Amino acid sequence: QRQGSAMAEASPRYIPALGQRWLTPAYDWALRHLFREAQFKAALIEEARVEPDERILDIGCGTGTLTVALARACPRGEVTGLDGDVEVIARAGAKSESAGVRARFVRVQPRPDHGAVRPQREFPRGCSGAELARA
Repeated sequence: QRQGSAMAEASPRYIPALGQRWLTPAYDWALRHLFREAQFKAALIEEARVEPDERILDIGCGTGTLTVALARACPRGEVTGLDGDVEVIARAGAKSESAGVRARFVRVQPRPDHGAVRPQREFPRGCSGAELARA
């Protein structure tokens, strides 16, 4: 077992994709086929009126599907995905590379006091998979 996975599982507040670590490989398939993910995320990006040169932070990016779509929508901008799961961050990076878009993925580790993790840079736009909002 990878050290990063063990650290993520050790947190009492950590829940892996689909609720169980062994289901992570099925995560993208499940969202794509059971929840009309492509239509939902396209509508989300359209509603947010993403500009081509924005900086966007995708909090809880999972396997990076929304992050990659955001990177396509703002090719001159900067899109960063954050997630606590080392396994899904690796999948997100591979997805971005395969799609040929510039997106950065960062694994954030939970703080021992469960406090908020604050980015060291300003991001005028942020999203959490359910919404995009101007900061």
